[in-house]
Amino acid sequence: MSRYSLSHLPDPVLLRELATLVARDRATTAALLARLAEVDARRLYAPAGHPSMFSYCVHELRLSEDAAYKRIQAARLARRFPVLFEVPGPLRGPGGRPAASERGGPAGPVPDSRERR
Repeated sequence: MSRYSLSHLPDPVLLRELATLVARDRATTAALLARLAEVDARRLYAPAGHPSMFSYCVHELRLSEDAAYKRIQAARLARRFPVLFEVPGPLRGPGGRPAASERGGPAGPVPDSRERR
């Protein structure tokens, strides 16, 4: 059985595993952004032969151009505002509800890259 075939899992197990993976993804994303920010600040891409952090991410780390741009922007912002590394999940609005952008408010949700095409 493939480890990606999950139809045999009971609902509570599937939901618990999903929540665990989302938490782990948030933690690894924060760690990745912190390291990208530090490499950017130290300009470690230059000795590696790249003219920019973007070039380093695309050619060395093999990120797509879109992913490289977004991660670099997020890393730079989080370096300026370190509290962003501590945000545990989606931004919350008044009353603990998801912020407008998370619930499809005036700005709407951030579109998935597949939705832009």
